[in-house]
Amino acid sequence: APPEFRDRRIGWSDSWVKAAPGANPYARLVSGLHCVVDLNAMELLRIEDEGPFAAGEPTPEVMGEYVPAHIPERILAAGNRETLR
Repeated sequence: APPEFRDRRIGWSDSWVKAAPGANPYARLVSGLHCVVDLNAMELLRIEDEGPFAAGEPTPEVMGEYVPAHIPERILAAGNRETLR
């Protein structure tokens, strides 16, 4: 743990973007964005933004969705294949 938090019970969180209601909440990780939390006090101690987007880089389009209603048609169509026998 960082020296300034040695006397605390801390945890780090990851962050995700949820594209739409009902979509997979873990489909798109926001790299490098973490919250440091005191777990006893339930207090936000620090937000760490050290990922590639902190410097203003554009966010890449990543499709990690697996809920069928939220998968783009172009991807569904590309996955059609003959049945294995």
